[in-house]
Amino acid sequence: TGINFTDQLGRKVDFNGSYFYSRPETQNPSRYIRQNIFPNDSASTEYRFSDKTTLNQNHTANLRFEYYADSMNSFLNKTTISVQRSGEQLSDSTTSYSITGDFPYKALAGINSNDNSGRGIGLNNTFLYRHKLKRPGRTFTFRWTNNTTRITGNSLVYTSLNIYNEDG
Repeated sequence: TGINFTDQLGRKVDFNGSYFYSRPETQNPSRYIRQNIFPNDSASTEYRFSDKTTLNQNHTANLRFEYYADSMNSFLNKTTISVQRSGEQLSDSTTSYSITGDFPYKALAGINSNDNSGRGIGLNNTFLYRHKLKRPGRTFTFRWTNNTTRITGNSLVYTSLNIYNEDG
């Protein structure tokens, strides 16, 4: 989603800008069962359940001012500000049953959980001076650009794994 705008401020200043926002979210559940059979020995069955959710938010604003001092000189200032936020949650559980002899038993049970988040902000600024020379098609241009970015993030992981004997 976004918006664009343009305006002329007096006879010597052009102004335009834009704003854009996005919020993509994905969910990815997963389920599966896997069975392993070992000839003349045993068998195992694994049940795995997994859910992953990702959410990103992005804001971007662009501003542009152009000032025409006279027919030979102009100044341009272009600024971009970007703010981002992201998050991801993953939960995963697994249970394995083993069959040796006549009876199945729970051999393994595990849980894994991840929670990740991040934030970022960026600022880009460009200043441009243009001077038209007397010879047609020739200009002198001076450009100065600065850029700053700050990114932070956190991650939390929890894992639990239980291993069982045949007798419980």
